[in-house]
Amino acid sequence: NSSPKVLARLCDNLSVDDLTGHAEKIRKAKHSLYASLRTTVQAEPYNPHDKNAILVCIESIEAKISGNMGLEKAGHIRALAAKVLREAKPKKLVYKSSLASVSAGNIVVKVEV
Repeated sequence: NSSPKVLARLCDNLSVDDLTGHAEKIRKAKHSLYASLRTTVQAEPYNPHDKNAILVCIESIEAKISGNMGLEKAGHIRALAAKVLREAKPKKLVYKSSLASVSAGNIVVKVEV
């Protein structure tokens, strides 16, 4: 297997500054990609499990990379937060939103009320 030799040669000319610079570029590119993803946040007053349910959909990264703009169901806003939103604005069904952050198992969406 030649991969360790190839990896070793690739690392021969790298400095700490190179790695730091590349890591920052990767972080910025990741942030830019997430910021560009469309989100929809919509009340589900006819949801049989919770009349206060609010669905969150996010543009699929895989779809975006392949040129498709499809949205995928990401989940629901937590029950207590959804109840507060629905009681504060009972006639509002669609909320303006943006993706705030994505991490392992957590998606944070900023919702304007």
